[in-house]
Order: sequence, then structure tokens, then C-alpha cells
Amino acid sequence: MDPLRRLTDGMRERTLWQVLGLYAAGSWVGLQVVDILANNFNLPGSFPTVALGLLILGLPIILATYFVQRRTSASEEGEAGTADTEDGTTAVVRRWLTRRNALAGGVVAFAAWGVVAAFWLLGGGGVPASGPAAGTGELPVSPSVVAVFPFSVRGSPDFEYLGGGMVNLLGTKLDGAGDLRSVDSRALLSFVEGQAGEPSNPTSGASLASQFGAGLFVLGDLVEVGGEFQITAELYESRAPSRPIAEASVEGTNAFELVDELATSLLAGVEGGPGARVRRIAAVTTTSLEAFRAYLTGESQFRAGRFAEALEAFQEAARIDSLFAMAYYRMSVAAEWLTRPEIEVAAAEKAYLHSSRLSDRDRRVLEAFLAWRRGAHGEAEQRYRAIVAEYPTDVEAWFQLGEVYFHANPLHGRSIEESREVFERVLSFEPDDAVSIIHLIRLAAFDRDLGTLDSLVNRFYDLNPAGDRLAEMRALDVFSRDAPARKDSLFDELKDATDQAIWQVGWNTAIYARNLAGVERTARMLTDESRFASEVRTTGHAMESAALLAQGRFEAARAEVEAIGRYDPASAAQYRALHALIPFATADRGELGSLRAAVLAIDPVDIPDSRNRSFFFNKHNGLHHVIRLYLSGMLSARLSDSSAALSFAAVLDSASAPPKAGSLMIDLAAGIRAQVAASDGRTGDALASMESQRTEILYSWALASPYSAAVLQRYARGQALQELGRYEEALGWYANLGFVTIFGVAFVPAAHLRQAEIHEALGQPAAAARHYAAFVEMWRNADPELQPIVQEAREAVRRLAPDS
Repeated sequence: MDPLRRLTDGMRERTLWQVLGLYAAGSWVGLQVVDILANNFNLPGSFPTVALGLLILGLPIILATYFVQRRTSASEEGEAGTADTEDGTTAVVRRWLTRRNALAGGVVAFAAWGVVAAFWLLGGGGVPASGPAAGTGELPVSPSVVAVFPFSVRGSPDFEYLGGGMVNLLGTKLDGAGDLRSVDSRALLSFVEGQAGEPSNPTSGASLASQFGAGLFVLGDLVEVGGEFQITAELYESRAPSRPIAEASVEGTNAFELVDELATSLLAGVEGGPGARVRRIAAVTTTSLEAFRAYLTGESQFRAGRFAEALEAFQEAARIDSLFAMAYYRMSVAAEWLTRPEIEVAAAEKAYLHSSRLSDRDRRVLEAFLAWRRGAHGEAEQRYRAIVAEYPTDVEAWFQLGEVYFHANPLHGRSIEESREVFERVLSFEPDDAVSIIHLIRLAAFDRDLGTLDSLVNRFYDLNPAGDRLAEMRALDVFSRDAPARKDSLFDELKDATDQAIWQVGWNTAIYARNLAGVERTARMLTDESRFASEVRTTGHAMESAALLAQGRFEAARAEVEAIGRYDPASAAQYRALHALIPFATADRGELGSLRAAVLAIDPVDIPDSRNRSFFFNKHNGLHHVIRLYLSGMLSARLSDSSAALSFAAVLDSASAPPKAGSLMIDLAAGIRAQVAASDGRTGDALASMESQRTEILYSWALASPYSAAVLQRYARGQALQELGRYEEALGWYANLGFVTIFGVAFVPAAHLRQAEIHEALGQPAAAARHYAAFVEMWRNADPELQPIVQEAREAVRRLAPDS
């Protein structure tokens, strides 16, 4: 008798319960084999689940085979008596319901499921589609990287936050111990809470840890009874999670001391683990459990885009523990988003003062942050890049690197596009990071990528139904398309908005939506005398004048400046002089001389500081004497009064200014010298002078001030490079003039003309035609005396692109 016949005969001779028992025993053995294979070959965590599912699917096949064999047996016993009575259909069924065919069918069906599962696993079906490194490439698994997963918590609800808090506490403790590096807690918590779910067993833990490049991971439990804690933890290797390589259990009332003991015990299980070098967790973060809880609340609020609530939580954490460096650091970041520079700068300084309590990793992030706060853009970029090279899952370092690219790149002739991949990487780790979504919304609006814009804006609305930046995100959505009714609805909402919120709408609309009509309408809201103080109204008139200059409507822009002069003559004199220095300005020598005299007549002492808390409106506090020297020097250079211009530059070199000014004085002085050299035809000297500029400025001041944003110098640098035939470099400076500050949009039309000239010189007619056409579109309603320039550009478009 062959083996197949013996198997089916054996099945036929057993009862149903015996067959079920044999199948259950065989399945158990099979699952043990699968578990061994998964552990030793680092198969996806879903592999055992798939195997279990296939065994469950196989059960009905086995039962069908059993009942077929019983039917076949009965048929064979009564075959002689029934042959004459069965019809043709019954005979066919009986012939097919043989033991060989039934068992063969079961085997084939089971094999088919196996093939499907194999293709599913090999094709990535066992791995989450949007893991922490989605779109960024697989992270290599390193034995020196450890992932701490949320602990299960039993006891008082007051301590539930420690489940996720252990990720931060224990992760910080383990990080830097010998060669160990911990996975960033923000990235891991966001992924676990938002996509993957907490690991239910070591096998699923190994799969999740591998996605973060972690060769080690920790699972644990925390039990609280009457203020007493019992914490247990197990350390596993991702490649072989069948049993822990270290276990620890501690008891006591001080959670931080317990975490210290816990980490020491776990590290002792790592080969060469430097348990003796472990520092107390309080020295790394805080000695106060309540301060730590407030800190975690602040982190949660910040990720959701609720910056005011985040600031309050970080301030509470620092109030509880006045030496809590990380609370001061995050307080500074939250204050930045609320445009509160007095808190931002002071908190950053306190964070640095107490940085000795930080881990080496956190101290490096803080040092990079302080370089960014000093306006040392190149240094900050280098520091952040070094951190993410060593810690590729450090969300904070990645995000701040994106900030550097987004806000500082245009100041150095580089594109904000460099930030896109960085913010997308942050979202791959932390999909609900609202601040990264904000930056990507701006990029999508600028690109007119309406599909991506819709998706991101809806995502932002879902995350932030009551967030701090709803108005400006809605403005980007509305002003990036033609939707009159939605625009009216937006402005109805803005009637009760703060001056800061309205300014942010205008800034985003000007720079990223590039809707100048929308900027004008927004600016007029800020000039409402019944609602706002004089410095806010001045900013509104200046915003509208920038939008008008960008359209070649110089007369209308002049009227906005005259409106300022009715209540603030000093600020009006500054804006008249500034407008006379932009490309295509029509001021003659007589007018230039009058403007210089008016500027010199300003006594900075007579200009009161703005009492508005936002830097959007107090941007020039303490800088009016610097502005006076700069404008006088630039006007002198335009008048070919080189001696006077250089004298103003010399005074600027040694002028005193508040710390926020950074390198502003020496950079403005270099700009005057460059203008003198350019007026004398010494293009090489002009470029050398501009290349000496350091452009070290806190970016938030550059957002609000045309002087801090160095718009005039950046345009002049592009001109010098163009004249010297360094076309590719010149294109970078021209292309990025419209970013950073609203005043920059006034230079965009001239930049389009200069780019068109360069592309023509490079033999690229299509690109040249696009820039000429962009200029024509912006200046289609320009003043009559400027229309000849527009007509020349139209003719260039017809010449270069006759079919357009």
C-alpha cells in the first residue's frame, strides 16, 4: 500500500475528534518551526501571523477531506446494491470524491495559499507600507542602536503618561552609554501611536525595531500601587528575539532612580556594556517627575501645532525645575512660532546655561540651535548635518535642518527646494508633525501643485481644528486658485483676527501664493485706524506698497507712503528713500538729493520703540540710527558722492546695535561700498565687497525687515555676477529674491528680466521667453511711463516663442 493510501485510510478509520487533535498537534509543531525561522532569518514580524492564518484556512480543507473519505468508504461498502439505482450525475460525483482526489485537492489548495503568501511576503506585504523611513530608503540595522517601546502601565491613571514617557526616559539613559545610540523618541512614539501599534510580543517588536535600524529593543511593564513602582524590562536583539539578552526588575518610589537602576541592569546584559558609565537620568533631563510630565504635554501640543499651549507647558516645566535645559530649549522654539523674540532669545540662553545637564547628543542639538539663533546659518547647517549622519532618526535635528534650508537658503542665493526632502523625511518619522506640514503646504502653493496642496491642507485641518496657523494655511489654499466666494469668506473671518494673524496671511500670500491682489486686500485690513496702533498701520501701508511696486504701479505705492507720512513722518521718509533705490525707480538727482536730506534730518531718538510684542511690528526697535546711516550712504552712492557714501559706511562699521542685529551693520556698510564700486564701473570690486558680507542674522528679523533681508544687496550681487559672465551663480541670486520678506516681491519683476537676459545669452530661448512672459504678466497694469519696458518684453516673447 502506498503512503498516500495509508494516509487516507488512516484518516477514514479515525473519528472526527481524533483528526482534529492530530491537526492541532501538527499545527503547533509547524508554528514552532515558523517562529525559529523568523527569529534566525530576520523575517518580517507578520510572517508567523500569515502562517497561523494559513493553518486556520487549511482546517476546512482537512475536514472536507475527512468527510469525503467517510462518504467514499460508505459508497464502496454499498456499491453493489446501488450501482443500478444512481443516476449519471451521482456517478460522476462519486467518481471524483475519491480519497486520492480529495486529498490531492487539499494539498493543491494549501500549496496555492502558500504561493500567494510567499509572493505577498517577498513583495513587501508583511512590512507596513508607510514605515518610519518611507520614501527615504531602508535604514541599515545596527547592533549599537536601541529602540525603547512604550511600557504597559497598570495602576493609577495619573501615571499612564509614563508608558510613553519611558521611551524618552530610558532612551535618554541608554543613549551615549558606550557605543549605544537610542532611536529618537518622537519618531518612534509617533509611528507606534499613529501607524504600527505597540508591539504585542518580541517578534513584532523585532520587526518594528528593524524599521528604525535598531539591532536592540526594550519591552517593559510598569505597575504602580499606592505610590510604589515596580518596573520590569527586557532587552532583545532584533535578529533573534526568541529570548531576551538581559532582564531587569526594580521597585521603589522614585521613578527616576528606578530608571537609572533599570538601565544599568539592562546594559550589563550587553556584551561590553558600560554599566559603570551610566549617568543618572536626572542629570540628563530633570529631577522632577511633574516637570517631566509638563514637558511631555508641551511636546504633544507643539506637534499638534498648538504653539501657545506648548509654550505654557514648557514654561510650567521650567517653573517646576528651573535647571531643566530641554524645557528652556523647547520653550525657545515655541516662542519662535509665536513671534515672541524676548522669550525666544532668553530661553535659548538659559538652555545653554544649563546644558551641562544634557546628554552629549542633546547638547549637540542645542549647540546647533544656538548657532541658528545667532544667525550663523552655515555653522548651523553643518552641525545639524553631522547630527543626522550619526543619528538618522533624530526628528528634531532633521526638522531644524529643514528650517535652515527653508528660511536661510534665499539669503545665500540658494533654493528653498532643498528643504522639501528634509520635511518629508520628518513626516516619514512623525506623520502628524504639523510644523513640517506647514512648510510643505507653502512649497506646494509656490509650485502651484494643487493636488498636493489639497491633500496637505486637508491633513492640516484634520490635525489642527483649533491650531494657531489655520488662517494662513487657509489663505494659501484660497489664494492659490480662483475662488472669489472662498476669498470673501476668508476675509470675513479675518475681521476679528489679531494683527499678527493678518500679517502672516499677507506674508504667505505674497511669497508663496504670489497673489498680489490678495496681498493688497490683506494689507488694507492692517491699516484700519479704528483697530490698530500706528506701527501696525505703517506695516500695512508698507505691505500694500510692496505689492504695488511688484506690479509696476509706482504712483499708487507712493500714495501708500504718503499715508504713513500723515502720522509718522520719520517712517515715511525712510520708505520714500528705500523705494527710490529699487530697480526701475524714476527719481532724478534732485529728488535723490532731497530724499537724502530728509533722511539725515531724522533724529532716531525721536522715533519711539514699538510696544507691540511681535517682531512683525517691532522689527526696527533700536535700529533706526542704523537705517539712517545705510539709506544716506546708498543715496550718496547713487548721487556719485563717493566720499560721503564711504564716510557713512565707516560709521556703520563701528555702530552699536542690539544683539538681534547680528552682522547687519558691517553687511550694510559692505553694501554701500559695493554700490560705490558699481557706480564707478568697478564690478569686480563691487562683487568682492558683497562677498565679504557675513549675512548672520536671526531669520525671524529678516522675515519682517527689508534691511535684515538684504534685498538690495542680493539683487546687486546678481547684477555683478551677471556682468562678470558668471551666469549660473547670478541665476541663483535672482531666482530667490522674492523669498524671506514681503519687500522682496518688489524685486521679482526685475529679476525675471535679468534671468531672461541670461537665458538668452546661454542660448536657451524657451527659458528666456518664460521669464519675459512672467514679467509681462506682473507688470501688465504698470504705470504709463513704464509701459515701454513691458512692450519690449512682449516683443521678446513673440521673438523667442512665436507659437505661444
